Amino acid sequence: MSRRFAVSLAALVCLAVFAPSANARIGNPMKKAKEKLQKAAGLGDQEQTPEGDDVVFDNVMVELTDERVVKIVATFQKYQAENAARQELTDKYNQKDQERNEFKGKNEEASQKLRDKRAEVEACYHEHYRNITERKARELAENPMDPQRLARNAKLAQENNAAAAKGDSAAIARMQNALNSDFLPSKEDSVQVRTACGTPPPKSAAERRLEQLDQEAADQLEQIRAFDERIAKAQAKEGLLTSQQWSVAIERVHLYAGATSSQDSGGGGRKKKGEKSEKTEGGGEAGNGGGDKNKGDDDAKVIYVKGFSKAELKVLARHRAELREALK
Repeated sequence: MSRRFAVSLAALVCLAVFAPSANARIGNPMKKAKEKLQKAAGLGDQEQTPEGDDVVFDNVMVELTDERVVKIVATFQKYQAENAARQELTDKYNQKDQERNEFKGKNEEASQKLRDKRAEVEACYHEHYRNITERKARELAENPMDPQRLARNAKLAQENNAAAAKGDSAAIARMQNALNSDFLPSKEDSVQVRTACGTPPPKSAAERRLEQLDQEAADQLEQIRAFDERIAKAQAKEGLLTSQQWSVAIERVHLYAGATSSQDSGGGGRKKKGEKSEKTEGGGEAGNGGGDKNKGDDDAKVIYVKGFSKAELKVLARHRAELREALK
């Protein structure tokens, strides 16, 4: 055996020995990515899609039985005529909101200048009143026993007591304000402040109109809220559920419809691994309720959605197309 052949053979042996261990360290990146996605979807390491979750039902979240799902479909179908009335309310609100935004945009610059001027005047008021209060506090601290002040306050106290005995509330208020003037800004002080700072500009016609538009938009939103509340209460009553139970049930139905909409089209399509067709008593599969019944039943399939029990998924599969149509 030549020396070159011996070296080549040794290299091949090394590759055969060390390649598996390297593979073991690196692993299969595609498999790891798949496992990561399965874990995020709540599938864990299972080979197939789970058939359902262990759901705990209570007096708020009730089980979506066949009877309840049928009632949900029926109530939504019954109140579909109300959609036109709600859409009219929504259109009115959108129109008013657009009007408000356009009006605000046209007048925003002028309104901002007025707001800035008001803020400037308010800041001036605040500074002057603070200076007056601090000055009077210093005067009291420097000369607490000022004879003139003591005499004036004694007279005011007598007048205050006399007014109180007569039940003269206006006189009492005047006396109290006079006493407070020793450490709080007086009426004369306020006149001086307004003279120095000026008065804040009043609301413009544009600002008053914007407030009116705000109120009109808020009123229309309240009409929509009241409309939805009335329909929800009526639907819950017909569905033999409380308002809270109905709200949670509808939320779960919407969740299911949204989660399954991308996995099939109206209940049809090719079945995926882990999905099961739900057979009816007649031998067909639970269907979408449209066209030939047996054909529709053959196309229905159970699709796993996290947060639903196995029994619920079977019921929802039977009524999936009806639910999707009713929730439009």
